[in-house]
Amino acid sequence: MSGEKKTPAAAATPQCQFFVQRKKRLCRMTVKPGRQYCGEHQPQPNAGTDQTDKRIPCPNDPKHTCYASKLLKHLAICNARRTEQPPYIVHNINAPEAVDTCPRLPLSSYPKDTLANVIDKVNHLYAKHVEGHITAQPPQPIHRAVLPEFSAEDRAESSRRHLRQVSALLWAAERAGLATSRACYVELGAGKGQLCYYAAHAWCTDTGSRVLAVDRAPLRHKRDNKLRSAPPTHTAPSDHAMQNRASNLDQQDQKGNVGHEDNQLSEIDTIDSKKLSTSNKILKNDNISSTVSTEHSTNSNDNGNGEPLNKIINSEKISTKSENSNVIGNSKDGEDVISTTESNDHITANSKDGNGETDKSKESEVGVRIRADLAHLALEAVPVVVECEAVVGLAKHLCGVATDYALRCIAAPGVVAKTRGLVLATCCHHRIEQALYVANEPLKELGINAEEFNIMLGIVSWATCGDGRSRERRLLEPPREGREPQRRGEAGRRQEEREETGRRAKALLDWGRAAWLRARGFDARLRHYVPRDVSLENVAIVAVKR
Repeated sequence: MSGEKKTPAAAATPQCQFFVQRKKRLCRMTVKPGRQYCGEHQPQPNAGTDQTDKRIPCPNDPKHTCYASKLLKHLAICNARRTEQPPYIVHNINAPEAVDTCPRLPLSSYPKDTLANVIDKVNHLYAKHVEGHITAQPPQPIHRAVLPEFSAEDRAESSRRHLRQVSALLWAAERAGLATSRACYVELGAGKGQLCYYAAHAWCTDTGSRVLAVDRAPLRHKRDNKLRSAPPTHTAPSDHAMQNRASNLDQQDQKGNVGHEDNQLSEIDTIDSKKLSTSNKILKNDNISSTVSTEHSTNSNDNGNGEPLNKIINSEKISTKSENSNVIGNSKDGEDVISTTESNDHITANSKDGNGETDKSKESEVGVRIRADLAHLALEAVPVVVECEAVVGLAKHLCGVATDYALRCIAAPGVVAKTRGLVLATCCHHRIEQALYVANEPLKELGINAEEFNIMLGIVSWATCGDGRSRERRLLEPPREGREPQRRGEAGRRQEEREETGRRAKALLDWGRAAWLRARGFDARLRHYVPRDVSLENVAIVAVKR
């Protein structure tokens, strides 16, 4: 683009010219000199020409290709190659073998009367069972572990939005009393490991606690890699301090005394005005807190020995200088890893023979990552979980059926005795599958049958789908601002009604999950952990073992 400035290195690096329709942009892979496309998108050679440069589907996983002439070399390093299963991979241990008996159809295929009946049932059940039981998490300052990066002057607003959510989830865990010593904080569906990275900085210094990142994909640029090059250095509050803190916050929640808590925090915490004065993207409702020193910060809610319950770390405590100096283990194909195992369900990235053995010399003291599908993960057999005394589940925007896998995983008979609780932010309810959903029985007791359940999975998208038009239609049609609201969509519902109905359908599905946890010995509640202007997917399940 003419308005973009490219560095000399970027300008000299040729980019693949294949247009990725799904992402509406060019492929970002680099290409060989003299070529227009990367290896994945290079057109096949014509018949009769040299076929040694032809790309063929990988025998291990046809979703990617390799050069025919280099097939044997590729098979030796392919991430999808079959390897020996470690003991924590048990096929479909968290996925029941039941199948959907009622086919899922698009909403447009149902009669309007049927849709209207389901919408009325959703509204009735929401009012009876859910309304008034989803509490809003009181405002808190940006968490001490997140603050240094949140307050960086060059931080984009889109990035700050994610950090606000991470901060809120850390506070939710602390309010529930889940921060403890010798615990394993498991981020389920970790992606790039942002949540477990900050959890390590918040709770894993001098406490004997560790973080475990679990994801099925082999991702690059993982945040938990930085725990190796810049391990957490600030002191975490003691168990007794955190328990008192959680008890005080819970009492204030019950009294509705939110303002008093905010006033206490604002009196304790001061703003580093020099660092934030030039940042014009920090919102007014972000309570930014930091201190010049944490060694002498105390407040009236201490543990009786002067130990601070709300230690706010100095930004110098977490070094950001090492962001580009990750000295970590590499697999043969150059993939950066922090853990000892990464595969299709697992691949031993640091082991030369790929047989699942652990390379102890490359394992982080604080952070461990395994590559595993949550459907096949026996959490009680993961070494870092075996070594810990308590397990806490964490997840941020765990999509659809993965949430149900995660709940079965964290509440499995082999690990539930150690499970202290979980904080799990849900999303993408339209990707739930009825056969795999954990709470079919509670919903059946409410009178929701299989067909109505599938209709609900279509309705939930109304909460986040904007005005219902596709991206192409929004480009071609004029904006709707200033125009009379149109009656459109299923059952003739206005947009505002559609969105509210979608949110209520989502809440019912999460209510069922919380009911499933309560039946297994947890005190489970639903919380709006951030406002909707931060994330439309703003409901979290907070559960504590009774």
